[in-house]
Amino acid sequence: MKSLWTIFRKEFAAYFISPIAYIFIIVFLVISCGLFMTNFFLMGLTEMRAYFNMLPWVLIVFIPAVTMRLWSEERKSGTIALLQSLPVSSVQLVLGKFLASLAFYLTALAGTFPIPIMLSVIGTPDYGPILGGYFGSVFLGAFYLAIGIFISAFFKDQIVSFILSMVICFIFFMLGTDFVATFVDGWIPQFGSFLSSTIGLASHFSAIERGVIDSKDILYFLSFTVAFLFLNTYTLESSIKLHSRRKFAINCAIFFGIAIVVNMVVMPVNLGRFDLTRNNIYTISDSSRKVVERLKDVPLDITYYVTPKAKMPTAFKSLEQDVVDKLTEFRKLSKNIRVAIVDPTKGIEDIGTETEDTDELAKKIQEKVEKLQSKGIVPFNAQSIEQDSFNVKRIYSAISISYLDRKEEVIPQVIPQNLNTLEYELVSKIYRMTLEKKPKIALFAPMEYPNPQMKDPAMRQIMMQMGQKLPMPEDYYSVIDETLKHQGYDVRRIDLTKDSGIPEDVKTLIVMKPDSLNERQRYEINKALARGTNLFMAVQKYNYNYSVEEKGGVQVVPYKIDPGVNPFMSSFGITVSDEILMDNNHETVAIPSRKKIGMFSVIQNQPVKMPIHIRVLEKNMNKEVSITDQLSSLFYLWGTSLNIDTEKLNNLNLNCRILASSGDTSWTIPAKEAPLNKSDITAKLHDINPNQPLIVLVEGKFPFSYEGKDIPGWPRQSSSHNPMINQPPAQEEGEEEPEGIAPEIERIPAKAIISGCAEMFKDQLILSGGNPLFFLNAIDSLTLGEELIGIRSKGKAAEFIGQVSSGTKLFYKFFVVFFIPILWIVFGVFRVYMRKRRRAMYQLAVVNA
Repeated sequence: MKSLWTIFRKEFAAYFISPIAYIFIIVFLVISCGLFMTNFFLMGLTEMRAYFNMLPWVLIVFIPAVTMRLWSEERKSGTIALLQSLPVSSVQLVLGKFLASLAFYLTALAGTFPIPIMLSVIGTPDYGPILGGYFGSVFLGAFYLAIGIFISAFFKDQIVSFILSMVICFIFFMLGTDFVATFVDGWIPQFGSFLSSTIGLASHFSAIERGVIDSKDILYFLSFTVAFLFLNTYTLESSIKLHSRRKFAINCAIFFGIAIVVNMVVMPVNLGRFDLTRNNIYTISDSSRKVVERLKDVPLDITYYVTPKAKMPTAFKSLEQDVVDKLTEFRKLSKNIRVAIVDPTKGIEDIGTETEDTDELAKKIQEKVEKLQSKGIVPFNAQSIEQDSFNVKRIYSAISISYLDRKEEVIPQVIPQNLNTLEYELVSKIYRMTLEKKPKIALFAPMEYPNPQMKDPAMRQIMMQMGQKLPMPEDYYSVIDETLKHQGYDVRRIDLTKDSGIPEDVKTLIVMKPDSLNERQRYEINKALARGTNLFMAVQKYNYNYSVEEKGGVQVVPYKIDPGVNPFMSSFGITVSDEILMDNNHETVAIPSRKKIGMFSVIQNQPVKMPIHIRVLEKNMNKEVSITDQLSSLFYLWGTSLNIDTEKLNNLNLNCRILASSGDTSWTIPAKEAPLNKSDITAKLHDINPNQPLIVLVEGKFPFSYEGKDIPGWPRQSSSHNPMINQPPAQEEGEEEPEGIAPEIERIPAKAIISGCAEMFKDQLILSGGNPLFFLNAIDSLTLGEELIGIRSKGKAAEFIGQVSSGTKLFYKFFVVFFIPILWIVFGVFRVYMRKRRRAMYQLAVVNA
């Protein structure tokens, strides 16, 4: 051990004797951190995935530069013979140089720590993937170093060692990429996938850098690193004992064969892993365990229908193993869960024999296919590459779940892209199968005209007189309708009219962008809420018109909407503000505009960045409520703030919690329907009112404000009126006679989520950022409870940084890219100065002696 320590200290110190070490570290940090910072503020993500994705390519060049001199210099100068004559074993020599080079590499890697420091200051990153990325980078560097040291022992020329090491590192990395695996599989079926899983580096590093430490990946790096180090030791001994080339080649084959066999054996085996992500995204959650506990003492059967691995496209080769691992974890949750893996193609192929009649065989195949199709198990197309040409394969990958006499639930397509949501898909279907009946939701989301001016009957009359075709109203909330149905809800679209009211047995009422609610509609919503029906209401107070000017500017004009909800919501202390909300945390929106280029007129997207395009950041969302606990951001387009009457809420014993609020630099301007000017959108010209409520959750027994009063009559509507269009009926039509006095009703506790923005839930924006996750969390919380929210929130959206000024961006770019290199330059100059000073003092002492 003492000899090993001596070699380590000597080799590590040798790096810093010459300026090469300082140059290497400085260049490595400037290039790697500089490439990362090039697009960092453009992407705005508080994570280091981009850095760790790039790191293997950077190290392919820099690691061989570190190792090229380790043995080549010894061979060229002849000192290798001196080393071998010392009472030190070859193993100690190799390990000493390896550990010294590894320590030097880790010293350089430590210089990237300004990146996580910056992320911590300007955002709230998930430190698990960052820690996993650094952990994987250590093994990656060790692997490359072992290759470089091994190659360096063969050549006296450092350039040859550098180039050959770089090529071998490149080959190992590329063998693990899907591109190479797909290409090789196209010519030699399954061979590319075999190389990717047993030899290729990229597939093993990618798992670690996303925050999952799998024992199989660690074993891969250790096995090949140890194999190259042993071969390096054997190379040194061969130079003394003069082993034959044939014997050396045999030993190389043996060591590599052992490493490959080890990886082949452990690859299908689940040896355990550590999930470092903040929410344990890749691990079965406690919420799933609670849902499984709801199962009665009756078996629940999960059947995975999958095409065999040999017939799968390359990108799907590992799919079966990944799904089986996840299902195995589910099976451990309860003794009542049974899992089966079925190959549907095998059953079809085994139906017939060579002696069977062709018609009979076709009939049996058809019966088998129809039986699968009746369950919703159908093959789908997957692209594959075979012999440099694209092909399409029909494959099966679906899961069915059966429990008691309930209708069999099916996940029709399980593909690599949706593996992260597989846990939620399974648990949500299991949860719904334990319910007595499918939860019912009423959705009131009127259709709208693309041009809001078309709401005016006079405008439509003018267009008809001019012979112009009237535009048809459109449904802008079809995505949430289909999404809720896909989630297993019984969704009923209602008009909120006399003939299409709120069903008595609905669990949740969704009201999207109400426009001029009449008194009877407010009565119906209030009655349902007081009786215990949960309410999700998204209100829009302003819409905006954008017009691109000839000089390139954009004119933005707000126009006011009267939702007609404040008279109802004020009864329990919540109202929507009349003022226009602005926030420095905002996004750029692409506005289509028509431009003339020569003889042609083309439509181009004009980027517009305005403080009305509000981005709600993670720090402005309530972390104590499961609905918003795991959200990263919301796109609160054109939204307004909410007014909260705390005294009234307290008097009614209602609990109000703010789910989302505006940023630290937010302000309001008075209501206007004129173009926004520069003073309106400049924060320093207004009184800053930070953290204004945007979305609230109110819980308790809601008041029924119509109790003891006349029940409002339904408006009389002409035959031309369409209640599904966001268009109030003409005033002259009047109302029907009151239907009597509103009775006293038994008030039941309920929940109401009120949002000052409805645009964020429209088809064009519902998939933006954390908007879909928030909506589904909210509906699940109102309708089912809290169990499923924790599972879905594991697959959280990307986390964004806050609004950063140009000066701050410049500072962080300098800090990340140049701060540590400057420290190394100062340290290097100081060391040179101290060495010269010691040399001068020594020379002076010699002269005086």
